[in-house]
Amino acid sequence: MFEGQRRYNDFYLLHETLRKRWPGIPIPCIPPKKGFGNKETIFIQQRRYYLERFFRCIAKSEFLINSPEFRAFSRPSGMPIEKGLEALPKLTVEKTYERIKEAIGVDEGQYDYNDRDKFSNRVVEFNFFVKKAKPFLMQMKSDLAQMLTNKADVLNAYKGLQKIVEFYEDLNLA
Repeated sequence: MFEGQRRYNDFYLLHETLRKRWPGIPIPCIPPKKGFGNKETIFIQQRRYYLERFFRCIAKSEFLINSPEFRAFSRPSGMPIEKGLEALPKLTVEKTYERIKEAIGVDEGQYDYNDRDKFSNRVVEFNFFVKKAKPFLMQMKSDLAQMLTNKADVLNAYKGLQKIVEFYEDLNLA
C-alpha cells in the first residue's frame, strides 16, 4: 500500500512524465487543473477519487509501477518530486523502443516483414498527406480566429447600436 502526502501538481508532473517517457502506452487520465473553487470539499473529494482511480489503473501495469518515473514519485530521495523526475536519465529513441517492447512483451520474430513494409508505406503516405494538409489547416485555424474576432466586434457594434436606439426612443417618448 502506498501512503504519503502529495500535491496535485506532483500527480500532474507524474502523469506528464509517464506520457512523455512511455509513448504509445495508454496512461490513465487525471482530473484537470482548476484555478478557482479548488478548496471546496466536494471538489477535493472528487479529485481524490479520480487520483485514486489513476493509481488503481497504473497498478494494473506492473511495468509502470516498477518504472523509474513512479519510483521517483513514490519514494523521493529527499528532493522535491519535480527535481526527482527531471533528474531521470534522458531516453534515446532506441532505449524507449526497447523498454516498451519489453514491457508489452513484443516478440519481433512473430511478425511478417512484408506486413511491416505495407504498414510502413501507409505511414509514409499518411505523413505525406499530413504535410500537404497542414498549411490548409493552419490557414483555416487563422481564418477561424479572425472570424471569431470579427464576430465579437460585430456583436459589440450591435450592442452599441441597441443602446443608441434605446436612447433615441427614450428621447422621443420624453
